[in-house]
Amino acid sequence: MEFNPNRLVAPVCSLALVALPAFNVVAQSPANTKAQQEAQAQSIQAQSTNELANLISIALSNDGNRKQFYAQSEAMRETGVASATLMDPKLKVGFGGLPVDSFKFDEDPMTNTSVGLLHQFERGSTLDLQQKKANQQADGLSLQVHARELEVANSMTQLWLELGYQQKAEQILL
Repeated sequence: MEFNPNRLVAPVCSLALVALPAFNVVAQSPANTKAQQEAQAQSIQAQSTNELANLISIALSNDGNRKQFYAQSEAMRETGVASATLMDPKLKVGFGGLPVDSFKFDEDPMTNTSVGLLHQFERGSTLDLQQKKANQQADGLSLQVHARELEVANSMTQLWLELGYQQKAEQILL
């Protein structure tokens, strides 16, 4: 789920003419035709939209919570892969009754050697269930990443609009 800040900027474009920073008021002189004013307004709107998208991208790249959720999600996916594999087989070698003075296997009739192979298998479909569980937890963390992206984009848009409102109010008052 890759976040696209331009997707959130589109609804804000209608407010761009009213409350966006970097909005230069078009002079209302008779020399400016309506077409020129509309072209200027559209270019200012596009510029402001790009600026907001850039600010949202910068905020997302610097957001520590988003990075943390993303890292946890990836770690959980890797844990799911690891939990879906069988344990490694174990080789067991043993010696019993080996004379320690000569270390000869055929000297004492009580000397025995044992070689064994141990491999543990989980019952049923436990491995698949563990992987599905880990993947579902990772999907939940991915949704938290997406929710955090939307939260950051929303707060940046709100701050952007508030700044534009304050600048416009200052222009009106002065």
